[in-house]
Amino acid sequence: MKLMPFFFEDLSIDNDETIWFPEESRLKFIQSLKQGDRVVAKETLAEILDSLAQKKFPSYMLKCTCFDLINTVLKTIAELGIEHNPEEVKRLSDFQTLDQLKESATIFIDQICLEVEKRKESHNDQLRDNIMEYIQKQYKQHTLSLEMISDHFQISSSYVSRFIREQTGITFTQLVWKLRMDEFKQQLVNTNRTIKEIVLDIGYFDVSNFTRKFRKEEGITPSQYRKYHQQNRDDKKAL
Repeated sequence: MKLMPFFFEDLSIDNDETIWFPEESRLKFIQSLKQGDRVVAKETLAEILDSLAQKKFPSYMLKCTCFDLINTVLKTIAELGIEHNPEEVKRLSDFQTLDQLKESATIFIDQICLEVEKRKESHNDQLRDNIMEYIQKQYKQHTLSLEMISDHFQISSSYVSRFIREQTGITFTQLVWKLRMDEFKQQLVNTNRTIKEIVLDIGYFDVSNFTRKFRKEEGITPSQYRKYHQQNRDDKKAL
């Protein structure tokens, strides 16, 4: 018996409804997975499945649409390079109802987002260490700026600013000031260099402005700070 040729374009759906879920929903779902946002991923999954449940599709076409959704999940896992358990994939594809599919897909969402979160933490730790090391090496340069760091690491200056605050609890300006102040105090007490020489060495050109800021923060002038701490150091040595 010779079979008649079958073409997908010959399929007709009542009310001219599309059998596939919107591309916008697919992109939102993929993006939430890649960002590790399990809340949005689960909400989007629920929205997709709810919309499919409300449409009057033949069961075999509904299943094909669901497999398209499953393929989206598996493709995203592959793009992220995340290992998966074959048994879990089998369970994902063996669904009999939309609720079963939702339950199995939710397990994958949790696994994907957990892995993405781990990678983010690892990346943030490494980026923090690299940025801090760079600032430690460059903080004496008067040209040091958010833009300079941004160019070096090829990330936006606004991201650098926000990242430094999140990682250190202080702003970039406060961080650089602290590093320069610590170095200034160390040289002030342990060297015979002039105040001007030290100020220039730590990246400032305006000595008088720096002195005013120092006095406002410490309550005494740099000369008074030097005298007080050198005296304390000498007294300890004499004991």
